Amino acid sequence: MLAEIVMTNKWIQLALAASLVCAAVATARDDGRDDDLTTQAVEASLGHVPASIKPFLPMVAAARRYNRLIVGRELTLAYTQDFAEKPTIPWLAWDPYQKEQAAAPQMTSRDEAGVLIFQPPMNGYLKFGPKVRGECAIEMEAQCPNDNPADLSILCDGIAKGPGFQFGAYGNTRNLLWRQDPDMVKAAAPPWNPQTAVITDVAPDAHITSKQWYCVRLEVRRNKVRGLVDGKVLGELPQLYFDPNIEYQPIIYGAGSTTKIRAVRVYTLGHVPPEQAAIVWSRTFGNQQAADVQKQITDLADLLDDPDEQVRDMSQTCLASIGELALPVLGKLVKDGSPEQQQRAQVLLDALPRPTTRP
Repeated sequence: MLAEIVMTNKWIQLALAASLVCAAVATARDDGRDDDLTTQAVEASLGHVPASIKPFLPMVAAARRYNRLIVGRELTLAYTQDFAEKPTIPWLAWDPYQKEQAAAPQMTSRDEAGVLIFQPPMNGYLKFGPKVRGECAIEMEAQCPNDNPADLSILCDGIAKGPGFQFGAYGNTRNLLWRQDPDMVKAAAPPWNPQTAVITDVAPDAHITSKQWYCVRLEVRRNKVRGLVDGKVLGELPQLYFDPNIEYQPIIYGAGSTTKIRAVRVYTLGHVPPEQAAIVWSRTFGNQQAADVQKQITDLADLLDDPDEQVRDMSQTCLASIGELALPVLGKLVKDGSPEQQQRAQVLLDALPRPTTRP
C-alpha cells in the first residue's frame, strides 16, 4: 500500500510538472514569444545562409526554443544586500562625468542603523551587485532625507546606456523610463560607448516625499520595461531592443540629493526543475537524444574552419545563438581544434551567458 501511495504521488508530481510546462509552452505561443524561433524565422533573421549551414537550422531553432523554455518565466532572487554588514560584493561610486572612479569614499557612508548613505556632490553612480543578462529586476528600499528630494533611480550601465527607471528625476519633476534603441545600439562601437537608450516620461503626478521609504523597482523583460514604486506600476512600455546576451551593471543614480538605502535586490530568471527540463526537451527536440543534438552541434562547429569565410562566420553566429547546449563542444574545440576553431570557439565561450552569481 505504501509503495502504491508513493508511486501515485510521483505520477501526480510528474503530471503537475507536465501541465506547468505545457502551460508555459502554450503561453509562449499565445503571447508571440516563439514566433521568432521557427526554422523559417531563424533563417530570415540570419539573412543569406550558405547551403552548407541550412541543414542545421532546424536544430538551431529548436535549441533557441529550448533555451527560452528551460529558463523559468518567473524571476527569482539572485542577489540581496542590506547594510548591517559589509557588502558581499564591493560597491563603487563615482561621478559619471569624470573618467576616474576614485571619488567613492567621499560619496558613501554608513550610519548606526546599518543604512548606506549615498551623497554625490552633483551627479553620482553607485554600482552594486553582480552584472546581469537578459530578463531581470533590480530594486532598492530607499528614501531621500533632503527637504528637496530627487532621483531614487535605478539604471543599467548608466544614463542613456541601457534600460532604466528614474523616480523623481530633474529635481522631483519627472519620472522616466529608459529603453535601448536598436539603431543607436548598432551605431555604438567600442572603445567609445555613446548613448544607446532613449527616455519616455511616465506618471507625471507621482513625486518623492522627503524621508519616506520606498521600494523602487526596474523590470527588464523580453517584451517590456517597467518602473514600479511600492508595487505600483508607474510606467510600462514595450521593448524597442532586447538581446539576452548583453551584460548590464546595476547602478543607483543620484543627482545632488542624498539617498539612504537599506536594502537592494537583484532578480534573474532561474532554470526550471530537472523533471520539467526533460519535458521541455521532448517538446523542443522530439525523439532526439542529447547525443544526437550534440553530434549536430559538433558538425556545425566543424565549419568554423571551412574554406569559405561566409560559412565560418555563419557557423559562429549559429553557435552563439544555441547558447549553453554548445558549451561542451566549444570547450573541446578550444583544446583540440584547429587554430581557427580554437580562436572562434574562445570568442564564443567568452560571450556566452553564464549563470548569474548567487550569494
